Amino acid sequence: MPALALQAIRLNVSNLELATQFYKSIGMVEDIGMRRTESSSHVSVLSTGCPGETAPAPSVSLRWPSDPHMHINLVQYDAGAPTAGWPRKPGQFGSTVSTLLVSDVSAEVERLRPDTPILTEPVVTERLLGSTRSAFVEDPDGNIVELIELKPGRAWDLSRCSVFGAERTFLHFELNTDNYKAVSEFYEGFGFAHNAMNDVRPGAEPEVPEVDPFIAIWGAPLISQMDGVNFLRLGDDPSEMHLEIMGWKEGGLQNPTSDPVWHQRGVMRYCFKTRNLAALLSDLEQRGVQIFLKDAQASLNWGDSEWFFFADPDGNILTFEEWFPAGRWGQRQ
Repeated sequence: MPALALQAIRLNVSNLELATQFYKSIGMVEDIGMRRTESSSHVSVLSTGCPGETAPAPSVSLRWPSDPHMHINLVQYDAGAPTAGWPRKPGQFGSTVSTLLVSDVSAEVERLRPDTPILTEPVVTERLLGSTRSAFVEDPDGNIVELIELKPGRAWDLSRCSVFGAERTFLHFELNTDNYKAVSEFYEGFGFAHNAMNDVRPGAEPEVPEVDPFIAIWGAPLISQMDGVNFLRLGDDPSEMHLEIMGWKEGGLQNPTSDPVWHQRGVMRYCFKTRNLAALLSDLEQRGVQIFLKDAQASLNWGDSEWFFFADPDGNILTFEEWFPAGRWGQRQ
């Protein structure tokens, strides 16, 4: 059966308390239901059986208040874990594990087993919301993917949440690869399909700037090294969440380090949809948050979009994006 939703992304951070404060300051809230129950302090939200980990690391699960599924699992980085290298280890600095919500973990493991590395068999984790079952696998690039099965008690059931009219929601995270076809097919096997409404509107293609600002900021161009973009969505997911697979030409990507850059392998950027973009940008600037790039724009099949890039306390690349009706900048197409 198709996956139900993108459920989470794991982000290992240098200072868990500081990172939690930052993400809460932009409007995210803690999902205490994901806390494990094996200790009185409930210090971790990580699933049992994560490859290479013998004890659950201190961690917090955050979500947008109206989003029924997608979370960021902030995890305290262990100074003894690697900061660089590929494929990423679960405890490595940065974004290391994505989580897909499925209806039957065991069935998905058996479907994948002939062609996909199965890192762990299904195992139960006891949480405040109830029991969950998880298994860990690898995609064709070696990105670790957790498959999770949730059956929360009524008090913890977020499926009644609605993103309709929400101030902010999760929109997508970006996965960089130079193995575009195979990686796309892997996720399409879970029922993801390309959302053509997010393709650039014919006749409204952006002009190529004389000086690419991405080179000045991160040392790599935005477009010239691209080999394709697959904006994937699960048809029955009621949220706004997508998986953006960004294909790069051979030699265009570098392995991730403790210094996040645009052209690093694996999960690179989180994008949040918002209202009142200009006021939000002004607020972040006044607070001294690092802003990488302002006034980014695109005319897409569904309408027009405007966004800016900013950083969390560890320099991870984030985006706030606002949607508008087509023709916001005078385009006729």
